[in-house]
Amino acid sequence: MDRPPSNHWDRMSLPNFSRSAADGYFKQPQSLGQEIGQMPSQSMSRGSLNSQTSLSSEIAQAMAYESSQQPSLEGSVRNGECSSDLRPELESGSFRDGGRSTAFGRPLQSSLNANVNYHAATTSIVGSKAAHPVFSHVTRTSDPRGQPGVIVALAEGRGNAHGEVGLASIDLRTSRVSLGQYADTASYTKTVCKINVLEPAMVLIPDTMTSAQRPQPIFMVLKQLNSQGGPNIVTIQRKFYNEATGCDYVKNLSLNNNGKLETELASKYYCLAAFAALVAYVEQERKVIMVNKTLRIDYMQLEDTCLIDCSTAKSLELISNANDPRQVKQCLFGVLDQTKTYAGSRLLRANLLQPYVKVETITTRYDCISEMIQTEDLFFGLQKLLSRFADVEKAITFLVQVPSKENSKVSESHIGSIIHLKHILSLVEPLRDFMKSSQNDLFRGFYDILNDERFEAMAETIGCLVHPETKLEKGSLRMKTNKCYAVKPRINGCLDVARLLYSESVDDISALVIKLQERHGLPIQTGYDASRGFHMQLFAGGKKPIAVSDLPKEFIHVTKSRNTIYFTTKDLINLNGRSLECIREVFVLSHEMLKRACEELRPLIGCLYALAECVATVDVLVSLTAACSLGDYVRPQLNEMLVLERSRHPILDRLLPEPPIANNAVRLYFAPLNCSVRINEN
Repeated sequence: MDRPPSNHWDRMSLPNFSRSAADGYFKQPQSLGQEIGQMPSQSMSRGSLNSQTSLSSEIAQAMAYESSQQPSLEGSVRNGECSSDLRPELESGSFRDGGRSTAFGRPLQSSLNANVNYHAATTSIVGSKAAHPVFSHVTRTSDPRGQPGVIVALAEGRGNAHGEVGLASIDLRTSRVSLGQYADTASYTKTVCKINVLEPAMVLIPDTMTSAQRPQPIFMVLKQLNSQGGPNIVTIQRKFYNEATGCDYVKNLSLNNNGKLETELASKYYCLAAFAALVAYVEQERKVIMVNKTLRIDYMQLEDTCLIDCSTAKSLELISNANDPRQVKQCLFGVLDQTKTYAGSRLLRANLLQPYVKVETITTRYDCISEMIQTEDLFFGLQKLLSRFADVEKAITFLVQVPSKENSKVSESHIGSIIHLKHILSLVEPLRDFMKSSQNDLFRGFYDILNDERFEAMAETIGCLVHPETKLEKGSLRMKTNKCYAVKPRINGCLDVARLLYSESVDDISALVIKLQERHGLPIQTGYDASRGFHMQLFAGGKKPIAVSDLPKEFIHVTKSRNTIYFTTKDLINLNGRSLECIREVFVLSHEMLKRACEELRPLIGCLYALAECVATVDVLVSLTAACSLGDYVRPQLNEMLVLERSRHPILDRLLPEPPIANNAVRLYFAPLNCSVRINEN
């Protein structure tokens, strides 16, 4: 919770361009076209947007409308003068073709009438029928399983193709899709290993696998895995496992549609069918629409990594402690994990469960760690910079996934994502400078990735609409205020009026609290949090403690936490509701303005995926470097024979108060011809 200083209200929560500048918003409307004219001009090709109306002309129409009439803010927004025609289509959950490509460029089948409602997950599967997929939770647990945004769909061949498994996974937090198809064993070892690496919250399977008379073996394996704490199982109708639909989704949704991925997946029928079912589930159950040409789709190569089965990973305590899984630090992952980002932590976990086998890849990573150990400025500089990156994937997801229904919360989240992207783009240049100073081939490759002109183009596009003083802030009130004033002034007259009304409502709250201070002689302060909104708080400790029973009767909803008392009044509740209505209108209007910028940003999204991969890899290497520094590790020499001398258990070395006794009891000899392993003990 944000606590204002003793002078009752911190005016820094309302920037210097809030109220004082609001009175002059309408003095220079002629500068509107000049300010917006800096934005790169591209036609709006999405079916739900008017391709003939530019951003500057729409804003000019809004200003002309606002000057000729002065309806209520609610009416002006709902009448569409200050909003895009995208919102009513999103709210209805359907998209009209109208002779053009449908929403976000995804075409309808020619057999369908142009006025038929389009449902992305079902149209190409069921033809003219508008049936929705039917999902059924086979297992449902109260405790959370896996990562909430990770979903896996499985498909298996029948008859002679029995044992051929197709897998499609998506991480909704990173907007990355992984496809794979392989011949599995009777115990489905590879499938279980991949599920353990991906850590999904649920697994989708066809409903035919769960037949009571003849359940499929893979279903029994998944059911056993669920009983051991694995993901929940969800069934979907078999007809939604359609490889032709999956191929269409790859063509339409893939970011890099150069034909290479389609050629590689041409004969992978089962993973394409699984991908079709996965998209159907995400768009129907999660209520999001994947925008065309924005999804990162990769084909998994199992040959480049070593799969470690679940029992081995548990015995070696790679990810969790064998005795007490709640002791997250008492395992190899807990010892090595000093990552700063979500993607870095996920990549480190995947590398432990699925380590690299190519000597060149391993040697390159060794070189990076050695360089950072020898160059302290590089190591500490990267470590400090990575802590500022926070969540790079959040800057991608809002451009890829569009909610099927919009409201003020969606608008607020969208504005926050734009601010987050602005913050991420400001860190690209410092990271590039660190990579430029390195002599390692991997870091030099990252420098080439970061030296991409698309980063500057995205920053310029955002700069045309977003105020330069807008930045990420800690605290819900500061961040909400930054979202409120994110869009530059004098761009949309309705938006300026809404912000002025919000500023006045905050001033009224400030005056009310000052009045109560003087009336009761209490050091009351204004507080704000997401659940209560604006409220009052009082420090009850000190030399003269204040009891809850001593408070005036007009103070209601009184709660106490430690030495702080929280309460409100009826007048403050009314003012808080008024400010909430104003801020909702501000978010909706700001969102409508920023939608146009998003259309300019989506064709450039490829550089963000490359940035996310670069940040995750660097984060893992910095984490391993920190572990090497703390644990006094040495770099191994790779050859045909691996000799362990004075070796120590990494977990015991970190947890025991005294270092364990080093030993050199094991030697591994690798025969070059048949690649067999012989273990000798001294």
